[in-house]
Amino acid sequence: MIFLVRHGESTFNVMGILHSSTMDEGPLSERGREEAAAAARFLKRVGFNGRVYSSPLMRARETASFFTNDFIIDNRLREVGMGGWERKRIADIPEFHLYSHDPVRNPPPGGESIASVLDRMTSILNEVEDGSVLVSHWLPIAVAIAAALDMPLNNIYRIRIGNASISALSRKDNKWIVEFINIRPREVELAC
Repeated sequence: MIFLVRHGESTFNVMGILHSSTMDEGPLSERGREEAAAAARFLKRVGFNGRVYSSPLMRARETASFFTNDFIIDNRLREVGMGGWERKRIADIPEFHLYSHDPVRNPPPGGESIASVLDRMTSILNEVEDGSVLVSHWLPIAVAIAAALDMPLNNIYRIRIGNASISALSRKDNKWIVEFINIRPREVELAC
């Protein structure tokens, strides 16, 4: 199984800011650190002992550090490039609703295509060993899950990937199988 972990809540998430290119901005919030710690506890309980790979963005690196200090930075796990929408609040982008209804046909101006995200996620998924943890972002994780389900990529906004949630894929007969999606360990701990 390959575990896909979204980073914990970041300060930019709280402000609704799109952020995909600068590596040392948007750290985890206090809640994000609690979420990341809960995700690490969850994976230890299920016996995780594989390698950890992380997006180069600060919020992902900080989340990965809760799993191990010996994680591998991999640029293929970065957030989708937002082009002209970079560092803008979603509420200030009138066209964002078109993107969220069909990101394939309505990419951000000057931004990265969904096909590009799929290519890089497919590349890393086919390369890492079973038992690995990939710390990434909402859209790359949603794209990987949609591809495993043979779901049209223009529908990825129908997949919910919460902060510090864990999803998992496994390989069977050279196909990806979705084991589970969007388990939120912090919410489970708070409910118990």
